[in-house]
Amino acid sequence: MEGSGSALAARMKFRRVGLIILSALVVTAVCGLAVWNLLRPVSVVIDGTPRTVPARTTVSKLIEAGYVAEAGSLRSVKGNVITPGAGKPPVVRIHGVPAKSDSCVRNGDVIESERGEDITEPLANVEVPIPVTTVVEGTGPIVRVVPGSPGKAKLAIGIYTREVASTITVEPVRNTTILHSPPTSADKLVALTFDDGPWPGQTDKILDILAQKQVHATFFMVGTYVQKSPGLALRVAAEGNQIGNHTSGHPDLSKQPAAAIQSQLVGGQQAIENATGVHATAFRPPYRGVNATVRQQAAALGLSVVLWDVDTLDWSRPGVNRIVSNATANTGQRMVILMHDGGGDRSQTIAALPTIIDALAARGYTFVTVDELLSVQ
Repeated sequence: MEGSGSALAARMKFRRVGLIILSALVVTAVCGLAVWNLLRPVSVVIDGTPRTVPARTTVSKLIEAGYVAEAGSLRSVKGNVITPGAGKPPVVRIHGVPAKSDSCVRNGDVIESERGEDITEPLANVEVPIPVTTVVEGTGPIVRVVPGSPGKAKLAIGIYTREVASTITVEPVRNTTILHSPPTSADKLVALTFDDGPWPGQTDKILDILAQKQVHATFFMVGTYVQKSPGLALRVAAEGNQIGNHTSGHPDLSKQPAAAIQSQLVGGQQAIENATGVHATAFRPPYRGVNATVRQQAAALGLSVVLWDVDTLDWSRPGVNRIVSNATANTGQRMVILMHDGGGDRSQTIAALPTIIDALAARGYTFVTVDELLSVQ
């Protein structure tokens, strides 16, 4: 009996151990399944595209991975991008509800995103002087010089780009004024004229030289080019230069019927007036193509036909020295010099212009516009 009791006790102990092991296995399996459910990848739809992402992925991780719309940019005060992605973060919604950056996505989530807003660089306020410029009135001998004084302005500028956002004048500048007497028939006068513009990259460089030398000129403009560069045409007028009509499309008018001539002249006038507000009074026929009909149509519009006394032949690109020589060879009392700012590469003309101005000034010439020249003849 004692042996049977020992065997029974052993069997009972074995069963208990088995039950314990089985329970442990069940617990391990359940926990493992739970852990697997927690760690397994989840399937979501982001902006209409199905994606599988790791478990416990947050909205910030989606942003870092580039799965959603990008952040906004940091822009300058003029709107140029300084740093992409340095603006506000994207707006992320899960099932239409805005989500926080630390929100975890879940299986089956429908996620939508919008690009973050751009931000503008901060501003700094600085005070700067307004330099004195010189204003020339008249073209004859100097009568009087009125000295000016600098002004002062406050600028709001971007702290990164230094671009100007706004300007407030604190003290207005008073420019120096050089007063000349009007030209007379006794003066040696020269009118510098430029055809076939306005031409970006060339007309503006010529204007820079004229402003530096304090000289005005006359620009005979083609209507179609005025329409393409109205701002450049406006600058020509704003800086005190004369604008003349060089037709709408630059044909040889001497080979055109009266109606076509009128259309070309009217088209040129309208283009100039629309861009600058200037009513041209001078007209230069392309290719020197003038006859009685051309003169008749020009006169009907109140236009003076203006040709030239000196042809620099700059259109043929003969070289800078040859252009200078052609421009300065004539020593007449009054001259109209033909050059070009458009119609092709005028880099030689631009390079020759300062020397031409200096050489004629040294000979005692006063630089005038075509209208000023015609007024003393």
